[in-house]
Amino acid sequence: MRPLRGIALKLASVLVFIVMASLIKATAQHVPAGQAVFFRSFFAIPVIVAWLVWRKELASGLKARTPMGHVWRGVVGTVAMGLWPEPLVRASLDAAGVLFQSAALR
Repeated sequence: MRPLRGIALKLASVLVFIVMASLIKATAQHVPAGQAVFFRSFFAIPVIVAWLVWRKELASGLKARTPMGHVWRGVVGTVAMGLWPEPLVRASLDAAGVLFQSAALR
């Protein structure tokens, strides 16, 4: 186990979350929530594909032992991602951050 690597990755993920949340909050008056969610997902796909290619797991990453499980995961993920910007728009950035971090720890 590498605890320092885990700590560094957690700090990096929090930093990326803060940047993304700040950008969504700053553009909320000009960009609809659905559009923000679309572009968040759109720019995540090349990163995920590149990660799978780098690890030489692209073929296995596209296989599904339980296709319906992937369908349900997609539905739940889509709903969650669609609702995700609302707390950022309505609450202060620090309150939304606490909310999301406490949910991630469960």
